[in-house]
Amino acid sequence: MTETIQPSRSRFINAYTRVTLWGFFAGAILVGLVTVAAGVIELVNDLAGGHVPLNLTLDTPLPAAATNCAGCTLTGTFNSADVVVKGLSGQVIALVLVGAIGSLLVTLALCVLVAVLAWRLLRRGFFRRAVTNTVVAAGIVLTLGGIISKGALAVAGVKAAGEIDGSGHGYWPLAANFDPTLLSFGLVLLLIATAFEYGQRLQKETEGLV
Repeated sequence: MTETIQPSRSRFINAYTRVTLWGFFAGAILVGLVTVAAGVIELVNDLAGGHVPLNLTLDTPLPAAATNCAGCTLTGTFNSADVVVKGLSGQVIALVLVGAIGSLLVTLALCVLVAVLAWRLLRRGFFRRAVTNTVVAAGIVLTLGGIISKGALAVAGVKAAGEIDGSGHGYWPLAANFDPTLLSFGLVLLLIATAFEYGQRLQKETEGLV
């Protein structure tokens, strides 16, 4: 037996869906603008003051106070530390700048993607060329941005450690961490874009049969 949805309930569901989509659309734009503006202001302030924020790799055991537990043995190490360094070379500062700009572009691409998807759903045109192009562009930005930004920050961390320690054999080791999350997410978006392309072709074939 098929359940019939009452017209009033159907109107409520449609209204709730549209409000939710408008919320995603407005939220994506707001988050994108605020994040980019705050990132640019913070970056300018740091560089103007000669302070460079970095995440440096560590291989330092936990202090005795952290391992002092009753009836147990606790061991561990720190693997990274967020630091602010002053007096680094122009090469390190340039790499940090590239990494920061890349991260901002990735954030902006994600916000644009959410806004476009929400808008197309509001316009009832999800499987359209504009959606596919947006997903492809976002996937490319995330893939390349993930490689460039994370790679630049990783190289900057290694060079900064060498400059801080002089020989590079002091407290800060010449090592770096590379997070492949953005790269993986970008590849997933490119796969989704392929699915959208297939959906567009299927929709055209279906419309041709009607």
